[in-house]
Amino acid sequence: MKSIIKSTFHNLYKIFILSLVPYYGFTQPSRTVEIHFRFYDKSQEVSKEVMNHQYKLFTYSSDNYKPADYRYDNPSKTYIISETIVYNDVHLFIVHEKDTMQLIFKTKGAKRLKFKVDHLDFKEGTFIIDNEAATMLDFKNSKSTYYNYILSILPKNIYNSEESPIYTELKKLKLRYGIKEDDFNIKKENQLVVITALNEPLILKKYKAYLSESEVGENDVIDDGKVYHSPDHKVRIFVFEGESCGAHCNTYYKSFIHFNLDKKIPNSLEADFFPIDAILKLNNDSYLVLQTGVDGGGIDINENKTATLIQFKNEKINIGKTYVLPDLPTSEKLKSVSIIRDTMSEDEKNKNYFLKFDSKTNILEYKYWRYMNDEKTKKKVYSGKFIFDGDSFRIL
Repeated sequence: MKSIIKSTFHNLYKIFILSLVPYYGFTQPSRTVEIHFRFYDKSQEVSKEVMNHQYKLFTYSSDNYKPADYRYDNPSKTYIISETIVYNDVHLFIVHEKDTMQLIFKTKGAKRLKFKVDHLDFKEGTFIIDNEAATMLDFKNSKSTYYNYILSILPKNIYNSEESPIYTELKKLKLRYGIKEDDFNIKKENQLVVITALNEPLILKKYKAYLSESEVGENDVIDDGKVYHSPDHKVRIFVFEGESCGAHCNTYYKSFIHFNLDKKIPNSLEADFFPIDAILKLNNDSYLVLQTGVDGGGIDINENKTATLIQFKNEKINIGKTYVLPDLPTSEKLKSVSIIRDTMSEDEKNKNYFLKFDSKTNILEYKYWRYMNDEKTKKKVYSGKFIFDGDSFRIL
């Protein structure tokens, strides 16, 4: 069973866990919650044999996943889950292939100890069960039910709760639906439109509106944004350029990456990318994103060229931490690198300066220069190569 759990947990990506168990210096009384349900998938009843072979059931408590303690009552064709709690809600996960259904049973501080769902149809997503007896789940209002549930358990003083996992989840949901940061009103279902499910022109408009309302200063300007695709169209990145002006004007960038594009609702993540020169596919699980952008402001503007490694494992994404050359960690295994050239004058713009990748040799090569003194009379040229070994870059 241990190996099964390990291989399945990768499918729990983007699933949020709320463990609302109070901790005291003495033992808390525990109670057992029972959950009864008849299980269906696409309106077809799921037998015990199919459940055992094609589905995995887990519960979550005390920061641990564990196989759900369940049995099957043959006469009533009912699955029965038994879970020990203190005052917390019950979190049940049902995993099938690449999809995960999370069910949160609200026990109201252990005042509710038995739940029954007559017709539980499998569907990816998170659903709140607030009634002890239900005929079936309310799929039509599932987004607003969950969003408003998160609002309801948000710590009262939000200014001291930014490290709270509840506040973090709320910020993810606001990004998912394009809700501005200072909006703490409950939402109706038709107000929660998932940005990643829209067409690209609408996505660009939604993200621009989100950034304009939530991120930028009073005098900032955000452009219309651009979208970049991987060669296999499994990854797309939206990049917006902003300008913030005070005594000087500074350029900055905001970006969002969408992945698992074969799903009805792809995953999304806010990221840090410059405008993109190319997205290269290195192997089945790895992509290299080559970017060029500027930072600084006024007369002190630097140009950056960055190579960022993006890797996937069972739908979970890892974006490599970027190291700025020539400063590198002691380890030779790198996931992303960046070079910075100092302010360019007109006669220096055409100098040899590059960060490029050769897909035939898997070699990432760079060349750039930096000023060595404040008077900007001495420069040093840096150059070198890395090779991609299938997992990371190594210095040659």
